Amino acid sequence: MRSLHAGFVLVPAAIIAGALVLFAARGPQTASAFTLQVGQCFSVPSGATVAQVNVAPCTSPHDGEVFLVQDDSTTPVWPGIEEFSNRVASLCVDGAFEPYTGAPYGSRPDLKVAYFFPPADAWKSGQRRLTCYVAMSDGSRSSASMHAAP
Repeated sequence: MRSLHAGFVLVPAAIIAGALVLFAARGPQTASAFTLQVGQCFSVPSGATVAQVNVAPCTSPHDGEVFLVQDDSTTPVWPGIEEFSNRVASLCVDGAFEPYTGAPYGSRPDLKVAYFFPPADAWKSGQRRLTCYVAMSDGSRSSASMHAAP
């Protein structure tokens, strides 16, 4: 009986190990920059306009980690870059950064806040999401989550 019981333990372990290998072999998953969720880590491609990002586990090298997502269904006209900068300062830097990271923004010179916002044409078509993320201020990649332990 003992060897039969051990077989049941080994089979699930082998299935789990195989699934992990297959998951890791898939490589990075591409996602829209405007479908990211709080807690997701990702790598940003180069370029001025970002539509797609490579989502990665926060334990893998990544450029950013989402800490605030805000949809705006009440503003019919594209607010403009200056207004997005004001929103980031208020909502992300002053509002959501400390609860997410566990430290005030000014006390973490190693981190910076960055964000994605839709261009005017996307705003007209209904894309109204502001996504704030935390990144290393020196531009290096992180291999750990910035989320503070509860």
